[in-house]
Amino acid sequence: TNVALDYLKKRGFSDETIRTFGYGYSRKYKAISVPIHDLYGRVVGFALRKLEGEPKWINTKNSSLYDKSSILYNLHRALPCVKKNIFVVEGYFDVAAFYQAGIKNVVAICGSTLTKKQAQLLNKLAGGLQIVLVPDMDDPGLQAAEKNIKLLNQMGLIVDVIELSEKDAADVLVKDGEAALASCAGKKINSYFFLTKRIIKKNPDRSVQYTKVKEFLQEVNEVNNLLVDDIIEEYLSKVWDKDPKLIHEYITGTEPETTIPHEKIKTIAGIVDDYLDFIKTSKGFRIRTGFPTADDVCQGLYPDRSDILTLLGF
Repeated sequence: TNVALDYLKKRGFSDETIRTFGYGYSRKYKAISVPIHDLYGRVVGFALRKLEGEPKWINTKNSSLYDKSSILYNLHRALPCVKKNIFVVEGYFDVAAFYQAGIKNVVAICGSTLTKKQAQLLNKLAGGLQIVLVPDMDDPGLQAAEKNIKLLNQMGLIVDVIELSEKDAADVLVKDGEAALASCAGKKINSYFFLTKRIIKKNPDRSVQYTKVKEFLQEVNEVNNLLVDDIIEEYLSKVWDKDPKLIHEYITGTEPETTIPHEKIKTIAGIVDDYLDFIKTSKGFRIRTGFPTADDVCQGLYPDRSDILTLLGF
């Protein structure tokens, strides 16, 4: 009907998208009907989006054909398009928004929290694929994302997260357009980076942040992944206003390698020589033997070089 079409058009959906997903209209419930398919493309149920009143969504009751907890919406369309990853969103219209933006390897959990059956299905289908979670950006959605990541990680799945510019993908589509949604989809972050940011946000006390972040990163053993490690350390250095090297040392318990720019070697060598001569010749200092040469210090051959380099501001 015109009412249903007007609503879908206002949500930014094109005629092609409306036809692809087979949206209809229920006069009885005054709602848009969304057909739900099984893995083989057979219609096994419907979801109704009411245009008036509450609740906004009505779902088909579970039956021998339909079990909401074990179905990933749009899986039958997504599978042929899956190559390296699969996007997992919350709602029916989020799937349509991604699809219209040209991202067709997308499914929905039709809720905020993955069920164990849905996670097991993703695990069977993944086979080395990357799971990209696209949570709603409100508090319930972000809290659910934490649980979803934990569940998928327990199954050994590689998980990334997309942080949208609006509450959900459908809102990005209607407010900013297809190109903006496609751009958001290309800005994936590692799930451990996402969880680190969540710890910071939920714990305003700096001392609590220090403890919880360190415990978390050591627990998941991601600090040895240089790519993830660098990204997280850069983020924490900005949040905590600390040198990334100090962040690295705090999280890993090891000092990063000290690299001295080539153009500074000559200057440092001279300063080190002067410093060592001062210790050898000055009264009040006990004469020590076995001092390193400046070359040894600058080439990193002297095991106690950190004290000298610290004095020099490195």
